[in-house]
Amino acid sequence: MWNGRAGPHTPHSWAPRRPPPCGNAPSPGGKREIFVPPTWAVYPTGSFYVRHLDRFQDAPHRAVTVILYLNPEWQAADWGMLRIFLPQADGTEKTCDVPPLAGTLVTFLSGEFPHEVLPTTRERLSVTGWFCTRREG
Repeated sequence: MWNGRAGPHTPHSWAPRRPPPCGNAPSPGGKREIFVPPTWAVYPTGSFYVRHLDRFQDAPHRAVTVILYLNPEWQAADWGMLRIFLPQADGTEKTCDVPPLAGTLVTFLSGEFPHEVLPTTRERLSVTGWFCTRREG
């Protein structure tokens, strides 16, 4: 899941069972359904995740990313913010830093908003899922 792009300590992730790739859950009618596979992530102290899009070659059907943070009493000094890059009409970017405070829910278009996780100074917990486009199967 982390594609070797996290570091210096690789975050750990797990799911109750390994879900099929996004959009691959067959329905009784044979069509592919919208699927939200949850992934729980633990970022150890010092971990980060480099800039990326959540829609990529291995997951082209991801449409919307949903992240729920589970970190009570998070402080600015703990870092580990989600940095979202916001494209501007003039070709520049602005950034929005979201602290991973417990109860914060973040959603964004998976293929439109590059983002990264800044290095964390304490363990960081989250649950992430993706709403996916339907495809005929």
